[in-house]
Amino acid sequence: MRIAIYKPQDNRIYEEDNGMYELARYNVLQADSDPIFDDIAILAAQVCGTPAAMICFLTDEHCYVKSRYNTNIKPGAKGVEFCSYVVATKMTLIVNDTTQDLRFIESTSESSEEIGFYAGAPLISARGHALGSLCAIDTKPNRLDTKQKRGLEALAQHVVRCMELRIGSSPLGEAKSFVADLEADRQAAIMKSQFLAHMSHEIRTPIHGITGCIELLQSSPLTEEQRQLLEIMQESSERISRLTNDMLDIAKIETEELALEFIRFQPIKIFESVHRKTRLSASRKSLELNFTVPPSMTQVVVGDAVRFEEIIRNIVDNAIEYTEQGAISVTVENWSNDNCELLLFIQISDTGSGIAPERVDNLFESVGQVGESHTWKHGLGLSLTKFLVEKMQGTIGVTSEVGIGTLFWIKMRFDVQQALERPPAFKGLTALIVDDNAINQTVLRRQITDHFISITSVVDGSQAVEVCKRIKFSVIFMDCQMPVMDGYEATTEIRKFDRQTPIIAVSANTIKTDIERCFEVGMNAYLSKPVNRMVILECVTACLR
Repeated sequence: MRIAIYKPQDNRIYEEDNGMYELARYNVLQADSDPIFDDIAILAAQVCGTPAAMICFLTDEHCYVKSRYNTNIKPGAKGVEFCSYVVATKMTLIVNDTTQDLRFIESTSESSEEIGFYAGAPLISARGHALGSLCAIDTKPNRLDTKQKRGLEALAQHVVRCMELRIGSSPLGEAKSFVADLEADRQAAIMKSQFLAHMSHEIRTPIHGITGCIELLQSSPLTEEQRQLLEIMQESSERISRLTNDMLDIAKIETEELALEFIRFQPIKIFESVHRKTRLSASRKSLELNFTVPPSMTQVVVGDAVRFEEIIRNIVDNAIEYTEQGAISVTVENWSNDNCELLLFIQISDTGSGIAPERVDNLFESVGQVGESHTWKHGLGLSLTKFLVEKMQGTIGVTSEVGIGTLFWIKMRFDVQQALERPPAFKGLTALIVDDNAINQTVLRRQITDHFISITSVVDGSQAVEVCKRIKFSVIFMDCQMPVMDGYEATTEIRKFDRQTPIIAVSANTIKTDIERCFEVGMNAYLSKPVNRMVILECVTACLR
């Protein structure tokens, strides 16, 4: 079915599948000057710190200036070319110096005042059509920071919302429609998150088997060539795991499900881990990789160790990616004089290509990453890194010089805890592994076999309940998704007759609600696949203390 609008004023029929239909539906081209739009133009100029601003709509034939503040720019001038670019790309355009931008340097202006700076955000309808732009203008070169850019984009969205609210005879009805659209978007985001969570589970399960086998092989006698091949395998599997985590984290951010996990850990161990995991990729490019961490910084703190390592790893990986020769240096300082807290100041520098000043402000945005050609090199790392740092109440910044290199800095504070005393050894311990995946069973059994005198394995929750009625185990490793009876139901049943035995979830599920459910049914700890031997043993130690 095709939908169209007929406008007798210009004797034209506008089809639904193009922007002209939207402009006709909003009736903005024939209407007189609008005081609300005039106010938005004034706000845009104030937010961006420019002397002028305007709201433009682009038709097939010309550009229609709906509202303007303190500008004599006419349709057909250089500003129209910028507006056309914004509409074509559906992206915010910022030209700090129009005389230096190669995309527009050849254009001429017909206006009474030359445009030296332009910042325009697209006006995108609810149907996804770009109709025009809200732009801030200056006669001389200028710049916007990230907050100003977001403010301009928010005002552009407000322009479209105002038009949507005026379509129907009832503003309340349109508002309800807008709320319904928001709810539909929220549900779509939830469905995407659930899909990614399912895919993450399917990917994590075989990765857990691969990384576990690599870890076990590395502890056996190997030739130098075999060790190098294993390191390559380990690096590749870790990269797949990190990309999977990044995609899932982005989905969690959209649905506001990303939560931090507070555990005890030593920051110095995190830096050692990142150094160990990145030195191969650095050496492959003949780069020096230097970590300078005070050897006295052995404090045990409370925080999200996984996210903290993810932050440091993302920036180091990014530095290696963009450095062709020279070195990457990680320097850590403790700025706190208080024994009760650890205030870390972390600097990660490289001798790479550097970043142009006009691109630094957008570096942490998901699509504003140092030009289109470099976007996929960065992956999702930097935007996610900034979110995680701020989620952990820290700050992050960057300075860069083209041809010299880039310096990222991070400030983070942690509460210091008393050092953990590890029991001298596991003695006489027995374990039950509950997992329907034979590979996962084998890997986990091999990871813990040196520390347990007896290990029993079953393939579903029902079997776990039955064997636990007959045998008392020291610890139970429980998968969550299994046939017949899953790990949640099995734990609920076991807790009816056994409240003491530690049950540790070892699962590929990483959604917040799934983790919370583990503790709600009575599990004592949660480990996310893939997991290494040291983490498993530390978790067992904590549960048995």
